[in-house]
Amino acid sequence: MNQCGACHAAFRSVVLFDAHRVGKHELDYPAHEDGRRCLVGWEMEEQGWTPDGQGRWFDPARVEKAREAFRSAA
Repeated sequence: MNQCGACHAAFRSVVLFDAHRVGKHELDYPAHEDGRRCLVGWEMEEQGWTPDGQGRWFDPARVEKAREAFRSAA
């Protein structure tokens, strides 16, 4: 599990964990709209992400793509 120390959201993958942090490192949010911050729930849902039964965010499209890759490799 990957849990954010800033917003405490949990993620099933490092890819989504990294992707939920947006903005420029050198700017403070909310003082600067482009500052570094965490995506909020509705923004993650707009990306197609959803929480699983344990509350960890995942991307169903990425999961399905991985399943297809494993099927075709077999």
